[in-house]
Amino acid sequence: MKNLPVLLVSPVGEIGGGEKVFLSLIERLPEFQVEPILACMRPGSLVEAARQSGIKAYAFKAHRYRELSLVWQGIQWLAQIIQETEAQLVHANHASHIYSSLATRFTSVPEIWHLHDYPYHWDWVDQVSIRLPTDYVIFTTHKVWSGYPHLLKRPHSIIPPICIDPAYLRGLTPQDNIRIKYNLAHNSLFLTVTRIQEHKGHRYLLDAIHKVVQSDPNVTFAIVGKPSDSEQERYMQTLLSQANSLGIEQQVKFLGYVSEPDLVSLHHEATALIHPAITEGFGLVLLEAMSLETPVIAAAADGPCELIVDGETGLIVPTADSDSLAEAIISLLKSPDLAKNLSDRGRATAEQFSVDKMVKATVDVYRSLVS
Repeated sequence: MKNLPVLLVSPVGEIGGGEKVFLSLIERLPEFQVEPILACMRPGSLVEAARQSGIKAYAFKAHRYRELSLVWQGIQWLAQIIQETEAQLVHANHASHIYSSLATRFTSVPEIWHLHDYPYHWDWVDQVSIRLPTDYVIFTTHKVWSGYPHLLKRPHSIIPPICIDPAYLRGLTPQDNIRIKYNLAHNSLFLTVTRIQEHKGHRYLLDAIHKVVQSDPNVTFAIVGKPSDSEQERYMQTLLSQANSLGIEQQVKFLGYVSEPDLVSLHHEATALIHPAITEGFGLVLLEAMSLETPVIAAAADGPCELIVDGETGLIVPTADSDSLAEAIISLLKSPDLAKNLSDRGRATAEQFSVDKMVKATVDVYRSLVS
């Protein structure tokens, strides 16, 4: 069977949950006679990761939805890549649909629009996106599916974004000097891995940390995530100012981007992963932590509540509640037995998910469209 060239389009260049789905597809699609090609509307580590895997990867200079001339340039750029690579299908993540929808109309290839997040807050980009044509929609969960009634008349399916490989993650050798590398104290370490965006709940985490260090200052909180645009840069400055005003700048370390091997090493050092997001469609970072036997504490957004049984496979606290979050952190500091039980049961939960099932379901959609 001849390989099917498919262009995967990301609106961002940095690696988050939706981008990890793309990386998993890039790694495994060749096994299904599919040739993956990557196009990012911004440069970043996602492009480099794809190139290191031997995949053709392209990066636009940087898109801005409010600059119509740049949007038009992005559409033309994408259409040119479709023609040059002879892609027979485009698979677009998130807001890149604004570009790929029109680029595929110009080049007469089908487009899949992949939606990962429930639209808790509609903005003009969402309003424009749902009105643009597409040939197929992939929703990651039933919750996300329920948020787009206008799209349900179009061909669609729900494919959970299971792109963790527990055996691979556990096969990465922990680095003995990982704390030295990131200047982290040798005390109780809590880890947060998420985008630097307001809805991820960092400000509630910082308030909770202030409460924790009042009873136990011998603790460190490492926050992984790199701002990818001016809005996120401003939010980062707000968080730094908050940490300083709370007097917790010694306990809180913002690590920026961290490679996957380093992140696995940090998990081996961590007492728990904290995920304070107010809204979260799924929560791949939770499954990654659970597969590495790191206990998880998560705010009660939709995704974490689907993945975690409170008190059994992790701890769930109310969203936007720094007091409850602080209590959960302190409970793990005081009870190693609780942490051990959560890590054991969390690992068993993570083992139930299969990345191969996600890839096969996606390939089935590809084949149905091009046939």
